[in-house]
Amino acid sequence: MRRINALVLLFFLLCSILSFGQTFLIVVKEIRDGEELSRPFAGQEGMIAAMFDLGFVSFDTGLYAPSVDWEAKEFQEPLDIARQGLAQYILAAEVRSITKRRNLGLEPELKIDTSVHYYLLGVEAAGILAEGEMVLDNRSPEKQQFTYWQFLFSVGQDVAAQGIELLKLFPQAR
Repeated sequence: MRRINALVLLFFLLCSILSFGQTFLIVVKEIRDGEELSRPFAGQEGMIAAMFDLGFVSFDTGLYAPSVDWEAKEFQEPLDIARQGLAQYILAAEVRSITKRRNLGLEPELKIDTSVHYYLLGVEAAGILAEGEMVLDNRSPEKQQFTYWQFLFSVGQDVAAQGIELLKLFPQAR
């Protein structure tokens, strides 16, 4: 029995070493109708869920909001936190949504227009490796009935997928 326990422990140790280079700190700022929302963010939760589903290790800062200057693209505090948490990358996203009520039938629905500017940062490089933008809305039939939280969760999943695509541009990341 001890031998089996030792083998299982060795397996998990090897898995953690192999996935060590694929650890991400997730940083999100979410703004709805011009006002910054409080944590936890739906988009951030979607990013973490998607990273897990895609086979990557990720973590966030919980209720603490690290200092980021999004306009100047200054991510020093998240880089420090990522180093302390042994992350190799940061996936950061500034998510801005505008919502409007639309009355279709008896129950009002939200029309949601969202723009996302996201960044892939290398902790070792101490800076931005790549960035991108997305514009999303909930006009598709499968997303029209989504609540705001459900829609932003799906936006977070899309951001994580795009972040991983950006990561593929860097051979040393594989």
